[in-house]
Amino acid sequence: MIDKIGEWMVEVACKQVEVWQKAGMQIKLAINLSEYQLERDPAEIISRVLKRTGVDPRTLQIEVSESSIIKNAPTVLPGLQKLSKLGIQISVDNFAGQSPLASLEHFQVSSVKIDRHVVGWISDPDHAITVSGMISSALDLGLNVVAEGVETEEQLAFLRSHLCTQAKGYLLGRPVPADEVTPLLEQTRNPDRPKTARRRPHSEEYAR
Repeated sequence: MIDKIGEWMVEVACKQVEVWQKAGMQIKLAINLSEYQLERDPAEIISRVLKRTGVDPRTLQIEVSESSIIKNAPTVLPGLQKLSKLGIQISVDNFAGQSPLASLEHFQVSSVKIDRHVVGWISDPDHAITVSGMISSALDLGLNVVAEGVETEEQLAFLRSHLCTQAKGYLLGRPVPADEVTPLLEQTRNPDRPKTARRRPHSEEYAR
């Protein structure tokens, strides 16, 4: 059922992004695909969704875990290359430095997401050097760098000082339903607009 569920998921997400984009919000969509989907023909599925929704493929990003690339490179590479030809960006998710960044060049990767466990090393001076090296190497290759699992001000300050492009984590915000994301996007687009008071969901209500 993963093919049908996966296509439904992509379409629902694309329709929501289309709503935001038509409202004038500049936003991109990152989608995780399973190894099974990557091994088949993900470009065919996503092409159908793009045709139905009218979303610009350049605003999409497909995330592939580092472990999937290491274990199944020959199998997943053709699908990723097709996606790239459509104009879709490719990102390496959960990157922990198990493979040299330079070796990812033929996957036409545009972004790397540093794994949350690696970000947790920042508090240890010896391991922090490893994290700064990852960021520096990725930037030297012209890649967008996203740090995952940022939970402390110390981590955020470190990432800023090392020019990390983007960050995500509970310190910055938690997953919320689409209708609660909309006011945040509107606030970003119109910084002078008064903030709307909203009930903050309990942790068990969050969903990815």
